[in-house]
Amino acid sequence: MTVRCKRGGLWLAAVLVSLGLAACELGGWSVLPGGAGGISAAAAPPVNAAVTETVTPFLPEPVTLTPTASRTPTVTRTPRHSPTPSSSPTPENTPTPAWDFHPAGELTAPVLLYHHVNDQESNLYTVTTTDFRNQMKVLAERGYTTIPISLLVRAVRDGAPLPPKALVITFDDGNRDVYTRAYPILQEFGFTASVYLVVNYLDRGESILSHEQIDELLAAGWEFGSHSMSHTELTRDYSNLWYEVSRSRYELEEYLGTDVITFAYPYGVMDTVVQRSVRETFEAGLGLGTSSLHTPDSLFYLSRIEVRRSTSLADFKALIP
Repeated sequence: MTVRCKRGGLWLAAVLVSLGLAACELGGWSVLPGGAGGISAAAAPPVNAAVTETVTPFLPEPVTLTPTASRTPTVTRTPRHSPTPSSSPTPENTPTPAWDFHPAGELTAPVLLYHHVNDQESNLYTVTTTDFRNQMKVLAERGYTTIPISLLVRAVRDGAPLPPKALVITFDDGNRDVYTRAYPILQEFGFTASVYLVVNYLDRGESILSHEQIDELLAAGWEFGSHSMSHTELTRDYSNLWYEVSRSRYELEEYLGTDVITFAYPYGVMDTVVQRSVRETFEAGLGLGTSSLHTPDSLFYLSRIEVRRSTSLADFKALIP
């Protein structure tokens, strides 16, 4: 049973577990290290794969959480509701596509993953501003409309209104060039995006989105999710799962003043134990992949197509249906 209590303005989770109920499932499949963060991607097996072997209960050692520096916002923020479906602003002279109700079930909609957009760095995960603008131009020419990731999740799970060609753009880590470089280009095409923040990166320097920049993106229709507390590979230490997964949601919701309902697995790595923790806290989990097809069974490992510096425009066009 999970009980939430409020202490010092921060939502905490007091997890009351009897020894008989503390077993963690260790069997089943695992997702090997993926493309993000410099690790080669491996295909993820279906999340509903059956586990047939006997699993020895795993009782993690109690974790003592040492209070960290307060992240209380300096400005009082009125909590915002989850985004209401609405079409992204469209460029001038481009007709707004009609939205139709999509019943629950399979949905084809590309989910793109970026990390950096700038012209200073030359690493694998940095896309130049010219390449990024050309890629966004392709999406606009093909008639895509961006939607928040929460709307994609709701459409697959419950059914929801969607544009004819829906697309989700995501950024991992919360790098500041998302605001300084990618945001102006996305505005040119009437696109929005979803950003996955690492809690312990916030307020730690000029390379990460500032609080004011995050607020501006929220006001522009962007959405934010959790990328864990410290960007660690979660399968390596189950004793920290509550801290990395559940606590990250509570701290981000306090920091942002809005709901945080999706989680992006660091490095795209997860297994059945990690997935169970994410299921208990979030409404969906995002990983890596090459497919644009999403189903109710894949909600806790949604495929994201990673765009890298080495992705040519021809490659990009081939990735997008």
